[in-house]
Amino acid sequence: MGDLRERLQQTLGAGYTIERELPAGGMSRVFVATESRLGRQVVVKVLRPEVAAGTSAERFEREMALCARCHHPHIVPLLTAGEVADLPYFTMPLVEGESLRDLLARGARLPVGEVIRLLGEVADALAYAHRQGVVHRDIKPENILLQDGHAVVADFGVAKALHAATRSELPPETTAIGMIIGTPVYMSPEQALGDPAVDHRADLYALGVVAYELLTGKPPFTLGRIPSLAAAHEGATPTPVERTRSDCPAALAGLINRLLAKDPDRRPQSAEEVVEALRRIGAAGGVWRESRVRALLVRTAVAVAVVAAVGFGLARVRSRPAGSGLGASVAVLPFANIGGDSTTNYFSDGLAEELISALGRLGGLRVASRTSAFAARGSGADLPGIGRRLGVGAVLEGSVRRDGPRVRVTARLVDVAHDAQLWTGEYESRLENVFAVQDTIARAIAGALRVTLTGAPGGSLVERGTGDPEAHDLYLRGRYFLALRTGAALEKSIEAFQAAVARDSTYALAWAGLGDAYSLAVPFGGLTPREALPKGKAAALRALALDSTLSEVHTSLGLIAMFYDLDLSDAERRLTRAVALNPSSAEARLFHSWSLLLSGRGPDAMAEIERARALDPFSRIINTRIGSFLHFLGRDAEAIAAFRRALEIDSTFVQARAGLALSYAMLGRFREALAIPLPVAPMYGNFESGEPGVIMAMAGKRDEARRMLAQLERARKDRYVSSEGLAVIHAALGEVDQAFAELERAASDRAFTMAIARVEPMYAPLHADPRWGRLMARLNFPPTASR
Repeated sequence: MGDLRERLQQTLGAGYTIERELPAGGMSRVFVATESRLGRQVVVKVLRPEVAAGTSAERFEREMALCARCHHPHIVPLLTAGEVADLPYFTMPLVEGESLRDLLARGARLPVGEVIRLLGEVADALAYAHRQGVVHRDIKPENILLQDGHAVVADFGVAKALHAATRSELPPETTAIGMIIGTPVYMSPEQALGDPAVDHRADLYALGVVAYELLTGKPPFTLGRIPSLAAAHEGATPTPVERTRSDCPAALAGLINRLLAKDPDRRPQSAEEVVEALRRIGAAGGVWRESRVRALLVRTAVAVAVVAAVGFGLARVRSRPAGSGLGASVAVLPFANIGGDSTTNYFSDGLAEELISALGRLGGLRVASRTSAFAARGSGADLPGIGRRLGVGAVLEGSVRRDGPRVRVTARLVDVAHDAQLWTGEYESRLENVFAVQDTIARAIAGALRVTLTGAPGGSLVERGTGDPEAHDLYLRGRYFLALRTGAALEKSIEAFQAAVARDSTYALAWAGLGDAYSLAVPFGGLTPREALPKGKAAALRALALDSTLSEVHTSLGLIAMFYDLDLSDAERRLTRAVALNPSSAEARLFHSWSLLLSGRGPDAMAEIERARALDPFSRIINTRIGSFLHFLGRDAEAIAAFRRALEIDSTFVQARAGLALSYAMLGRFREALAIPLPVAPMYGNFESGEPGVIMAMAGKRDEARRMLAQLERARKDRYVSSEGLAVIHAALGEVDQAFAELERAASDRAFTMAIARVEPMYAPLHADPRWGRLMARLNFPPTASR
């Protein structure tokens, strides 16, 4: 065996370079090798002769092929298997991190909540493997590794494969007794006795032994000789956990006692049952918080099957981040909806949008916004072209297929500068576990782009907002319609969010979405401010009470503070917090720039809105508002270019059309201003509805301006029309008394855009009137704004 390393190198060939041998393992010799093509490190385990004796290498490899299908976030996958020097071997990714054994050897005393979390992750892995028909048979601290603080179980299926390969070579009378494989300290009684009927409940017994050891520092039975250990497992009663660990909840001690039951029928009958029990125990003790406050999350039965052969560490295949020179940056494209049912596009779009939000919270990673990423996908460009358009180094694309209560997600991360695949994965789960799929994908992206996860809020990157799949589905539907920004779509959005919170009243993201929908229903949906904005504020405050770490919540409250409460100080505080929580949120930066502008900090506002545009270069709204800001600052010549840029993105966007026409008029270019068709109805909710009339008045077409006034008067008999729209036309016509009357009405209505009045040049004819100063003072604004 002295030349095993050389023989192994010859067998592996040029594709691998053996680097070193690790300290001796129980069943195998362990080597670290580098996979040449991908640049990743793998572990090669060669079974020891005494273990491999009597086994069929061919049968072992065949059994390992079946076990290699077990891919799960908490399972270290098997990659390849073969034979060297008549000894079976297999490979697995190298997991950087210590094992639970290392942790215990240091005498570490884990908090009860941390023990619950780790046990839940191991039980989660067991639940998945058992559903695939794979029993581990050797659960112990040495086989539970810690990667980024999370438990991953190694050597899954190896004992099963060894057992099957050995039994195939034995005569029938011997197989009836069975082969004892495992570690005596952690063996169930039936396993220690070589019972051939050993099933998945042996793993649950071993999990109970591990749980006992994590809490007390030692396993329940530590007798030195194997026969004594077997006898203890079969008949002895361990010292109760709570005697050694007084802070152990009674329910947890009871669960461990059930796991350690001598009779398999008296144990929990499935790993799913254990996961659910741990969830209840953690929730009762206040350590089970499905939020980003702390990494004490135990996922409930995460039935995620990674059906593509993707190993841990595959994301780190390059020696530098993707898109060198662009920093760590990524765009998440809308996921393709596989199956042909376009009515479920909201679901596939929503999964991608949630990934964008999760990644945006990571420090050091720039994430292209939803609007621009989705628009880029529709451009028809290839992935390198999309990357160049969005200014990112990597692009994630994927697909979603829904089949009843199950969902399959495939994803691929591409380095656009080199048109090279960085990572790929395919996952299948029940709908309620799709958050775990998204979290796995987000972590893979972070790993591939060399982004540290230490800055991520909490233990999960993707917010598991609800355990109700239907509530999540309704939430995604609400976000889909919210993005459309039309009256009919906002009505559907409100209905979807209301239904989501009716199913799960603790769903913070759905409450935040409802707040946004009500707020945007004023300028885009025809609801009155007094009708919609208090409801929006109440929903956002409800979300804040549930989870104060959501950027979306602070954005909603900042928007309402600015445009409804007219409290610029509170608005800036909340929006600054929103940006800090998610630096890649273009929406948070857009509204933050509004607060800076309205506070008289024009240069700061322009810098911030340009940051928003860098994140979302194809947003028609952000590009339009850059033009609006320049107009407010008296820079209409520059505003024209911004409005044109917005219209290149969407030539039908009426707010960009109106802004362009007004800037032309401000510069005296009336022919160009009047040539732009301006439908008024889409702008009824704010002062922009008056811009066509203002342009007519400035161009000397006073009768046309009055017809615009009459149109607004008729319309507001049937629906909400902002009185500001009429006020600006009266001001342009020199009808000062009528203008102030409409402004007073707008203030009484709590008009959505009264906060903008002090910076809008269309009101300049009113500034010399004392009533203007009194109005601004009543609104807590100084009479004029700095530019």
